[in-house]
Parts: sequence; structure tokens; C-alpha cells
Amino acid sequence: MTKISLPALAAIASLSVSLGPDDARAAGSLPNAWVSGRGADRAGCGAVTAPCRTFQYVLDNVVAPNGSVLVFDPANYGPMRITFPVSILNKDGGTAGVFSVNASTGIAVEINLALPGVVILQGLTLAGSAGAGSGIYMTSPGTLAIEGCEIRGFTASGAGYGLILKNQAGAISFLVSDSVFSGNTYGVLVQPGGSASASGAVRRSVAYGNRVTGFLFSADSTVSGNVQATVEDSLSFRNAYGVSATSGSTSTRANVYAIRSNATANTSFDLFKSGAATMTLSQGAFYYTKSGF
Repeated sequence: MTKISLPALAAIASLSVSLGPDDARAAGSLPNAWVSGRGADRAGCGAVTAPCRTFQYVLDNVVAPNGSVLVFDPANYGPMRITFPVSILNKDGGTAGVFSVNASTGIAVEINLALPGVVILQGLTLAGSAGAGSGIYMTSPGTLAIEGCEIRGFTASGAGYGLILKNQAGAISFLVSDSVFSGNTYGVLVQPGGSASASGAVRRSVAYGNRVTGFLFSADSTVSGNVQATVEDSLSFRNAYGVSATSGSTSTRANVYAIRSNATANTSFDLFKSGAATMTLSQGAFYYTKSGF
């Protein structure tokens, strides 16, 4: 398991804000809280000697904004809705799974922050079943850091996203590292709308066997902000499209920089761009055979 490097995220974490009492109404007061497959969701849980059982109980009742939820051992910890800045950390707890979705939304991890802040997800395995909608779905401004996660099997018709960032206002910053997206409809989709924008990087990550696209960065004609993304030391293979940048107008753009990465054996295009989007390949070999430029 790759351990998260908090110093490397210092620049991101500096964006974090403290929530006021009204925004923190669903949160608890502990800076750190533990979950375990042998734990129990009940009043007073959260200490390492008395862990809780599910992520959602801890988020609703135990951990404070900007705190950490720590995994003690392998288990299915259930879907969660995150409404304040928090870190969900599985440093050495084996497979910390989210093997189900919210029945009403079809989402395993939903992120909708009351105020912009930082959410860190480390070492999680998200597994969808037939018709599952999204592994991680972020709809609000803020910063998302994902490290050492595996997200697979989200295949709902018209959806099916391993990771989707789709804010309608403000800005999302993202860092995805050392993660795998497989067997989804889309591996990663960054597609802000309205007045929103998104910027960030995918590093040392793999997208394979996704039905449509491995990594897709899109700015449609309704967006007034741009999408800026770097794909670095990563691999996208056996999808329909490997790495895609699309724009719906000449005034809004998705700009993708691919560095020391490969896209290969994708059935339609390894690399694809449309509209005013740009894709720049740099710093070493980028292997591909089919491009839609």
C-alpha cells in the first residue's frame, strides 16, 4: 500500500477552510476517528480501542471538519456522503472497501462540500455491481486528492463513472495518484459546467477495460471556465478511447498535457481531441497508434 505523503499535499491543504457551526452541524468533534470491521456504530465510538463500523456514521456523528477517519482492518465500510473537508485514510489496513452504493443516488462516495476545502481519499477499494452509477462523484468546489485507490465496475447506463468531477460553479482542484480505474463506463471524467472550472493532475495511474474512455477531460459549450489537466507517468489501455480532451466551443477549452505516459490497444482512439481542446505530448516517449487529432 502506498502511503500518502502529506508534505506533498501541503500546497493543496493550504486551501482548506474551517467551517462555521452551521456548516458543521452534521459533524462530530474528534480530530481522528477509527473504523473497524469488528467495530460498532454507537454513541462514544471512534477511539482505536472502540472503533466505529461504517464511514458514514463517523462522518455524521464523530469526526470533526478537517479531521481524519482511519481504517483499522479490512472490511466493507459502506457508501458515504462527504459534506465537509476530511481525510479517509487506509494506511495499512488491507482492503478498505466500499462495495455498495447509496440506493437513492447510485453513488459509492458522494462529495458535496458546504464550503470549499480539501478531501483526501487514500487506499480505498470501490467496487460497483451491475448498474452502479459512480465510484466517486464530486459536485462542489474544493480540492480532491486520491492516492492508492482502486475503482472498478461502475457501469450504469448513461453514467458509470469511476471518478467524475462535475461542479456547476467555482473551481475544483484534483490530484489522482497511484490509482487504478477498470471496468467502468468511464474511468475518469472531469467535466465542469456553468461558470465552473477544473484543474489538476493524474499521476502514476492506470485506466483499463473501461467501456468508453480511460481519462476524459471535457469543457462543453455551456462552460465559462476551462479544464487544465496533466496526465503524467500513466497508462490507458483496452478502453474505447485512451486519453480524450473535448471542447464544445472556441471560447472554452480543455487543455491536456501528457507527460511520459502511454495509451495503447484502445479500440477507437488512443488519443482523441475535438473542438478547441488541446493535447500536448512532452518529456519522453508517449506510445500510441491511433489518434483523432
